[in-house]
Amino acid sequence: MGKIDALSKTIGIILAAFLVLEFFGIYTTILKGGFMGWLDILFIGFNIYIIHKIFFKKESLSDNEKGIAFVAIFFATFFTIIGFIAGFYQASKEKEMVTTEWGGEAALILIYNETVRIEPERYNALSLDLKGGDTVWFFVKSLNDGRFNTLLLNSSEFEKFSSGSKATITYYTKSYTSGTKTADITIDIPNTDTYYFIISPSPIVKGQENYSYPVDVLVRVYILNVTVS
Repeated sequence: MGKIDALSKTIGIILAAFLVLEFFGIYTTILKGGFMGWLDILFIGFNIYIIHKIFFKKESLSDNEKGIAFVAIFFATFFTIIGFIAGFYQASKEKEMVTTEWGGEAALILIYNETVRIEPERYNALSLDLKGGDTVWFFVKSLNDGRFNTLLLNSSEFEKFSSGSKATITYYTKSYTSGTKTADITIDIPNTDTYYFIISPSPIVKGQENYSYPVDVLVRVYILNVTVS
């Protein structure tokens, strides 16, 4: 147990800071899944190893450990900056005024904003009381690289759908997306009713069998409050 060199201490402090960011992020890295999720888990494990060696065992890092740490810090910084830019862009998009096809302006009114996990061979049904004439924007984004399907049903269609009967979908078929990682859907509501926005994992074909995995999705629903100019 010798004296710890200054570079090792600096690396330890930087990695400790990234470790705090990981644990106090919007959602835990383990729940993200996919390639980036596993990469984050490896990064956390490496951070813990380095921090333990420097601050608990009181040992300096080897040249190889320093090299790996520099690479890890570079990519962690890069993805952190990208994440902040993406978050800032999304926040700006939510606040902006949207020009509509009628020549007016539509203010986005956020009515739902949640992160949802959908288990294999299950579906999530988001219940919304909507008025006829409303223009509704659904934005759904996968957080763990999983693919999903979406569907919008009115109350009578959902009753058939949930009981296992074949639901006749007419107007709402245009809001259906299959096997996507991001759904960006705008739809005009024809009649006042309780509507159900369905999200389900998209099966992945492997050989002759279909598999589906849990999908974590960010779901945002907006009403476009139109003012015709």
